[in-house]
Amino acid sequence: MKVLLISLFHPELVRGGAQQICYELFQGLKEQPGIEPFLLASIDESLPALYKSGARITGFDGRDREFLFLSRDYDYWWHRSSSAQLLEAYAEFLREIEPDVVHFHHFMTLGVDLITLTRKVLPTARIVFTFHEFLAICAADGHMVRKHDGSLCTHASAVRCHQCFPKLPPEQFFIRERWIKKHLEAVDVFTTPSRFMLKTFNDWGIDPKRIFHVGNAQQNRGTSAALAAPRSSSNRFGFFGQMVDAKGVHILLRAVENLWAQGFTDFVVEINGDNLRYASESCRKEIEDFREREAAKPYAARNVLFNGSYEVDRLASRMARID
Repeated sequence: MKVLLISLFHPELVRGGAQQICYELFQGLKEQPGIEPFLLASIDESLPALYKSGARITGFDGRDREFLFLSRDYDYWWHRSSSAQLLEAYAEFLREIEPDVVHFHHFMTLGVDLITLTRKVLPTARIVFTFHEFLAICAADGHMVRKHDGSLCTHASAVRCHQCFPKLPPEQFFIRERWIKKHLEAVDVFTTPSRFMLKTFNDWGIDPKRIFHVGNAQQNRGTSAALAAPRSSSNRFGFFGQMVDAKGVHILLRAVENLWAQGFTDFVVEINGDNLRYASESCRKEIEDFREREAAKPYAARNVLFNGSYEVDRLASRMARID
C-alpha cells in the first residue's frame, strides 16, 4: 500500500505541531511491513533559497521519499494557489506515485482545491484529512477568537465573521464557507485530535459518520526512569510551543508578575520554544522586555528560564524537569 502524507511545512524547516505529527506518522509508517509512505511538505517564499528555477516539486535534502511542495502565488483568503503550473505539477506527482491513500494534514500554503484535484486524478484512492485547528471554519487564523473584543467564538456565521472583518461584507464569508465545504466533500474520512474539535466540526456541518477523534501520538524515545524520577518540590512549570500570541506565553509571564506582586518567588517557569518573530509587534515587545529584565538577574535568582527551541528527541528530557 502506498500512502502519501501531505504536510503544512517540513518540521525541519518550520517548527510546528501539525507538521511534526505528520512527519512522525511518516516515520512510523516506514517501519510497517507492506506500506510504502511518501511525504510532500510545503514551503513558502520565506525560504527563497530552496526554490529552484522552473521547479514546482523537488526532493528534500537527498532523503528517500521526502519531497517539497514549492508554494507560489498563494491566496490566503480562498486558500488556493494561483499557479496553474503548480497544480499541473501536483497532478503529475500523483500520477507518478499512484498512492492508495492520501492523508492531508492541512491545506494552508497548499490549497484546499488540492483535495478535489486529488479525487479527480485518483478516483479510487482513499482521502483522509486531519483538522489540527479551525481554519476551515474561522478566517481569523483559525483561532475562533473574536477580533473586535477578544472573546471566544462559539460558532461562525456570515454576520459574526463580518464583525471580525468589518471591511468585508457578510456575503464574502458565506461564499468562503461554501468554497471550502465543496472541496471537503471529496474527503472520505476526517480525523481530529480533540473531542472538542470533533463537536465543533459536527456543528459546522461535517457528517458525524465521517469524522473521528484520533489523539496525537508521540514516538517512544525511551525516556529513562532516572529522568522521570519524582522530585521533592513541585513548583517547576513548563511551556512548550511557539512563542506567538495565540499560544499565550505573554499571559503566562503576566501570571509570573502577579505572583511576584503577592510575594511569591519559590517557583520556576521554563519556556521551551521559539518563532517569536511570528508574534505581533506588541506581544513580541512584551516578551522581549520581560526576557531582558530576567537576563539582568543572576542565573540563580531567575524565576523564568528561556530555553529556546529544541529538537523533538530532546522533548522527553526537557519535560522530565517539569512538575
